[in-house]
Amino acid sequence: MVYYLQRIDERSCLMVQENQQQARLQEPVLVILQRLCMRHGSTFEGRRAAAARNLDIHQKVPILLSEIYRDVLFPTKAMRNPDCIWINYRAVDEVRRLEKGCVVQFHDESKLSLSVDIRCIRRSMRLCERYLSFLNS
Repeated sequence: MVYYLQRIDERSCLMVQENQQQARLQEPVLVILQRLCMRHGSTFEGRRAAAARNLDIHQKVPILLSEIYRDVLFPTKAMRNPDCIWINYRAVDEVRRLEKGCVVQFHDESKLSLSVDIRCIRRSMRLCERYLSFLNS
């Protein structure tokens, strides 16, 4: 399971998976997201448009990767921001406040420190939960 995707530079990104497996990929984050969406039968643009419309939002739109596994990735910042990290909602165990930002703890006890307010992460988590509930109704 993908835990998160993080930009390294314009042409590469880091994919972190369970058990702290890391892979440096020689493609930008958005290209990887497009490939992951296509692997599950849809385009990134289509998944983004569907989530934006059904959640009535336009910024920080979560992306459903897999209906079967309930993998939904959400951005920590604006999608085009170079510091944006895409986190898998299903992999998150807990989010805790730090003095400046927050820390996300995953199911395997690994952690990711973010310079993002905890309220933004919690809002994104609620949006993912709401979207999955909508899809199940």
